[in-house]
Parts: sequence; C-alpha cells; structure tokens
Amino acid sequence: MDDGAARGLGVFDLKAAGTAILRWRLTDAAVALLTSPRLTRLGTCPRCGWFFLDLTKNGSRRWCSMAMCGNIAKSRAYYRRTLRSRH
Repeated sequence: MDDGAARGLGVFDLKAAGTAILRWRLTDAAVALLTSPRLTRLGTCPRCGWFFLDLTKNGSRRWCSMAMCGNIAKSRAYYRRTLRSRH
C-alpha cells in the first residue's frame, strides 16, 4: 500500500500524528477515487444516503449493504405486495 513517501509527502510518526493520519488517509483515498475511472461506479444508497462503490459486473447494486438497507427495502416491498393481495 502506498504510504505517501513515493509522492514526497514524507513518513508519518503515528504517535505524533494522532488523528491527523486518519484524516490524511481518508483524504488521500477520496482524491484517488475522485480522480480514477472508478468514479462512474460510485452510488448512493436510497435509504440511508451512504456512498458505495458498485463492483458488480453489470452495475446493478442498489444499496450500501444488502444485510441492512437492502433487507429492509425488500421486506417493505414484500409487505406492500402481500397487503394488496389480501384486499
């Protein structure tokens, strides 16, 4: 993994940097994504608003996580379908 030394940013002393290292790594990852071709695969979850990177072959991912938002959305859709069929 690139630690920034190759780009002339130097090496961090983790104890002295504290939370600054986390902010730097998040910023570095965001800039790398925003300047890469993978930006077209960035999506937003319609339920919670979190961003996710859609790495599926056909680009069909809808939610940040199937275990959380996807499951809730599918459960609600099923409930609405079965509720209509009862009336």
